[in-house]
Amino acid sequence: MFKRILCATDGSVHGEGAVREAARMVQAGNGELHVAHVIERIRGGGRLRGENVLVTEPEIENGIRRQVEDLIIDQHIDVKVHMISRGGQPARRLAQLADQIDADLIVV
Repeated sequence: MFKRILCATDGSVHGEGAVREAARMVQAGNGELHVAHVIERIRGGGRLRGENVLVTEPEIENGIRRQVEDLIIDQHIDVKVHMISRGGQPARRLAQLADQIDADLIVV
């Protein structure tokens, strides 16, 4: 089984489902779960022309943290949360994190 799983989430119901499925796989393999959310930046227009704008609101980040806390309580597993705020393309940032933590699987 997989020893180290990286799960990407956006805090949505579907994202929560992905986190729960990744947690199930981690439990089956006695591994560790890393949950990541990429805070995407877009180029602003109008008054914000040329400035970076955060797409992710703090409420989304707090919701993801609550989802993970519930998962820890419900399933008694250790979860590491990564909020990636460097901007850039989410797929590229997740691939970099997967390399960094030596993930066996990425769940989206």
